[in-house]
Amino acid sequence: MLASNVLTPLCENAALSIYSTASPRAAIGTLRRNIRGAFGVAASALALSGVLALGSPSLALAAPDVTAAISVDVFSTDPTKFFAANDYLLMGNVYESLYGHDEKGALIPTLATAVDIKDDGLTYEFTLRPNVKFHNGNAFTAEDVRFSWQKAVDPVRKWSRAQVLVANIADVEIVGSLKVRIKLKKRDAGMMENMDTNFYMLSKKHVEAVGDDVFGESPMGTGPFKFKERKIKEYIALEGFTGYWGKVPAVGKLMLRIVNDESTRLAQLQSGEVDIVDNVSPFLAARMKSIPTLKVIQAPTLRNMYIMMNATGKNERMKNEEVRRVFMTLIDTEKLTKNVYLGFAAPAKLNCGPGGTGCMGTPSPRIDAQQAKAALTKAGFDFSRPLTFVGMASGFIPQTREVVEALSQRFSEAGVQTKITLLEYAAWVQAEQTKSPDIDMIFCMFPDYSKEPSGRLQRGMRTGSMFSWYEDPALDTMIDKMNDFTDVSAREKHISGIYQRINDKAAPALGS
Repeated sequence: MLASNVLTPLCENAALSIYSTASPRAAIGTLRRNIRGAFGVAASALALSGVLALGSPSLALAAPDVTAAISVDVFSTDPTKFFAANDYLLMGNVYESLYGHDEKGALIPTLATAVDIKDDGLTYEFTLRPNVKFHNGNAFTAEDVRFSWQKAVDPVRKWSRAQVLVANIADVEIVGSLKVRIKLKKRDAGMMENMDTNFYMLSKKHVEAVGDDVFGESPMGTGPFKFKERKIKEYIALEGFTGYWGKVPAVGKLMLRIVNDESTRLAQLQSGEVDIVDNVSPFLAARMKSIPTLKVIQAPTLRNMYIMMNATGKNERMKNEEVRRVFMTLIDTEKLTKNVYLGFAAPAKLNCGPGGTGCMGTPSPRIDAQQAKAALTKAGFDFSRPLTFVGMASGFIPQTREVVEALSQRFSEAGVQTKITLLEYAAWVQAEQTKSPDIDMIFCMFPDYSKEPSGRLQRGMRTGSMFSWYEDPALDTMIDKMNDFTDVSAREKHISGIYQRINDKAAPALGS
């Protein structure tokens, strides 16, 4: 989640979804006013899970069915194995944690009703919400919290997200049927904010009864929707959980149909085969606004896009700070968002900490192509070899090909050759994680699941982490200390120092 709080990304994308106002199957007129904002669930779930999960209770009796055409399938249905942004389509609807976020990004109690944080910053006592049921009817209790932690840190699972939160838990003590005491190995100032997507609750009775393999194929949580069926690369079938402790979904069945091609998704919408489509290209969204039977939803999203430069391994060209700095000042994000995203995205803000603190200050001034070429020459850049530039094929994120091509054109003006390779989403995810020295730059997207920066910094900037394309021992030390604070202002000052070092070292994302 290398968002505006972490690096210097290109832009913050507004998710675009379209629904049919003529559909007799869904009370979709309530969608717009029920949109959960950028922090509740994944961006791609914007008009599906987030909206429908918060449907008006007054419509629950009708329980209309809804079919949504989505662009990519999920990778994992196991909350102790998932890692990719699209997995939130399922996770954000089926599972919950002790605390979460509302539609404005504010921290709120979910499966807990209160927390007592002790003065040492190492002990958290949670009072659990009574009368919460899992989808099979099992009661949610303190035993499930302890079991969920044990599964999340199971070394056999090797869950990449464990480092964000659960790996730092020393023990989960059962104080009562509805009370737990969580003890940490070291203080974690970001724990509450990071809990939403890094500590989902499982049913101990259910998992032990069916076994890990069956559970992984048939997920079961406490969320507003329950899992019914999945056919890989074809569909995911969910159903509104009428026993949900919160607002009961306004729909009955929710079919998420995987349709990779955007034109096909829109054709199905216009023919009435589906009620909602997501990931709509800006130029098509603008055209669709004129069709009276369709409604275009534009809302803030979790998505933050940026170009990562490979400053790891044997890639000497991108290890050069001056080269990275020139590339960063060469890119005009204002023009990109205006000309490529047609105003459906905004340039990302400078790296800021919680509440907007710790900002790095004024961005470096833009330079023209001739200035960039001169600066690259001075830095010893090898113009004879083209940069290998990996992008994402259209589908999961609109306009990705156009962004890569626009940047490549901009580089060429400064004498820098590029070799573009576009990958389908699954192959792109693999490329992002392998960090091959054969890749110089890669288009990236990281969902911003809360305002808390620690999870993003740990996973996106620390040497050796899954999504980090950077190596800096000094920065690693600063990141490791980031959560060891009880004084808010002292922590914000430290975070500001982290961002300042990232800025000073031009590490290593394009755009500001």
